[in-house]
Amino acid sequence: MSAHRSRASILSYVLREHSPEELRETAARNAGLLLGFISAYSAGSILPEDTEVWLPDEVAAGCVAGPRLRAASVERDNHCEGHGSDKYDAEGSPDGLAAFVPKMATVGFGNVKLLLSNDDEFVEGGSHMAQYSDTEARAAHEAAVERVFFNCHAQSAESVKILVRNGFRAIYGSRPDPNPRTR
Repeated sequence: MSAHRSRASILSYVLREHSPEELRETAARNAGLLLGFISAYSAGSILPEDTEVWLPDEVAAGCVAGPRLRAASVERDNHCEGHGSDKYDAEGSPDGLAAFVPKMATVGFGNVKLLLSNDDEFVEGGSHMAQYSDTEARAAHEAAVERVFFNCHAQSAESVKILVRNGFRAIYGSRPDPNPRTR
C-alpha cells in the first residue's frame, strides 16, 4: 500500500500552506485510515520537512494506530518550477543527486523519491517527459546508504525504462497513456 500520508488532499495543499503541526496531525490520522494493511510505503511529500520521519517509530511503539510504515523524502523534482526543487540542488546533476540521497537518509527517511517524470498539473506536458537521465538516476542509486529504498513517480515511457535500469523499488503515478502510439 502506498499513500501520501501527510496530505489531507492535494487540493488542500494547493489552496493553502499547512503548518508542520497540521501536517503531523494529518499524517497520524491518515496512518489510522490504513489499518487493515500490514505495511505501507509513503508516496512522498510535497514539502521538504520531516513530516513523516517520526511516524514509523510512533506506530511501532503503539502510540499511533497504523500499519508498519516507511517514510519518504520530499518528491525530488528536477524541474525548477516544480514543488520541492528550491530546497535542494535544483539542477539535478549527478553530484547534486548523489548528495541528496545521504542527506535524506540522515534526516531519517527510509525511502527516497525522485520525480522521474512530472504531472501535467504542475508542469505542462510533465507526464510525457523524463526529468532525469540514466546517469543521474545511477548516481543517486550508487549514493544509496544501507536500507534506503528508491521510489519514483514515472509516467513517460522513458522514465519507466530509467527506473527499471537503475534499481528503483516502487513506481507511483503511473497510468496508461490515453493516446498510445504504435512503433
